Order: sequence, then structure tokens, then C-alpha cells
Amino acid sequence: MKKPSPNNHWDNLAIQWSKLASPLRPCHEDVGIIRQFLEPDGNLCLLLGVTPEFTSLPIRVIAMDNSAGMIRALWPDNKTGHNVVRGDWLDMPFAANSFDTIIGDGSLALLSYPLQYERLFIQLNRTLKPGGKILIRFFLRPEQGETCADVCQDAFGGRIGSFHAFKWRLSMAVAAESQNPNISVADTYAVFSRLLPDRKQLAKVSGWSHEDIATIDLYHGSPARYSYPTLSQLRQVLPQCLKETGLRQGSYELAERCPTLVLESCP
Repeated sequence: MKKPSPNNHWDNLAIQWSKLASPLRPCHEDVGIIRQFLEPDGNLCLLLGVTPEFTSLPIRVIAMDNSAGMIRALWPDNKTGHNVVRGDWLDMPFAANSFDTIIGDGSLALLSYPLQYERLFIQLNRTLKPGGKILIRFFLRPEQGETCADVCQDAFGGRIGSFHAFKWRLSMAVAAESQNPNISVADTYAVFSRLLPDRKQLAKVSGWSHEDIATIDLYHGSPARYSYPTLSQLRQVLPQCLKETGLRQGSYELAERCPTLVLESCP
């Protein structure tokens, strides 16, 4: 695996995309949850980000992402009904009532809670048609947080199925211990290196491949920050003009922390 370059978090993530798995990368269950709410007959959808798993959905879609590296690596060439725009989700160039549906996968984890969440929901409601739906998979830490030491103990005891689920649990534990939904991914790397310094032994007891374990090197020296609110914290920033009509999840490891929230714009 190519060694990640410091300060190029999103370019590195795009390069490693094929090596990632649930819960970070959506699986067929997550795509299926989105698909069942879509109405393909001429409706226009806004995709927050360039998640390649959504490019096969039977809809007209405009994807929006702020990273040229992610767009270049993950989005196929523009074609009729599938276009990409580089821009800021918090300052969208779209007119009011432009979209029938807005979808995203882990999108809000890239924003700072709570102010940027509130700003994004204002943008989403503005650009969504009355009665339109918002379908976003969130990364939510449990109401009762766990410690980083407990997560690492479970990892070393072989009680976590995949390294990708471990990374998410560890990051959420960092947020829980700091009592702040917003964390630096470099802090997750530092905790991992301190509590689980022997990667060879970790691979032996966990069954994880050295290649999977090496994906955490993406976090080393990275300036990126992620946010992991609880479900109750997320609901606190939802505007009254958006009605929660569903909460769905898959069956994979840690799916309960990665539900898809269904919101509907009040007519």
C-alpha cells in the first residue's frame, strides 16, 4: 500500500477507497435502504459527496464535493443525468426547491457539530422541494460511551470482527472520552499507537490483515476532523421544517451506529 502523505487526507482516502469496508464504506444494504425511498420517474437528486456506490441508482443525480481529489478518483465521467459539481455544502449554488431528494453517506461526519450541522440543514431544506425527502446515513456514537482502553481490549481479545469497525469504535470512544462530538483523526491514530503498539501481535490475535491495519496510517498527521454526535444530539439540531419519518439500518457489524435517517420537508 502506498504510504499516505500528511495533509492530503481526502486524496489519500480516495486512493484507499477500494481497501475500505463497512461501516465507513456503504454496502449493498445501505444502498438498498436509499433505493427503496427513491422515485426514479424524472426526479432530480442531490448527492452529498461522490460516493461511487450511489452512481448506479436509477435517478438523475447531481453530486457535490469540495475535494478535487475525491472527484477525480471516485466519480465517473459526467454523463446525461449524472453530473458532479465542486463546491461547499454550506454555500450551495442551487436555486430554492431544486431537488426532489437529497442523499448522503456519512456526509455530516465531515462537519463540525453543532453549528455546521445547523447550517447544512438550512441549505438542504432551502434546495429541497416541499414534500421532498432527505436520506442520509449518519455515524452516531452510542448514548452510553465506551473508553478507548475497552475498545482496544476487545480488539486484542479478538472480539471485534473487522479493523474498519474497530477504527470507528475507537474514534467514537475518543469523542466520548473528550465529551466532544468533534475529534481530530490524528488523535485516533495517537491512541491506537499508544494502546496497541505491536501490529504484528494485533494481526495474530485479531485475524486482521496487515493491509487492513495499515489503513489507520491515513490518520497519521492528518489535519482532518470528524464528528460523532449521539442520536439525541443529532435530533437537537434538526429544524422544525424537517420531519423525521424513519430510521433504518443494515445488519453488518456496527450498523446500529450507522443508521440512515429519513427526513421529509414539510409542505
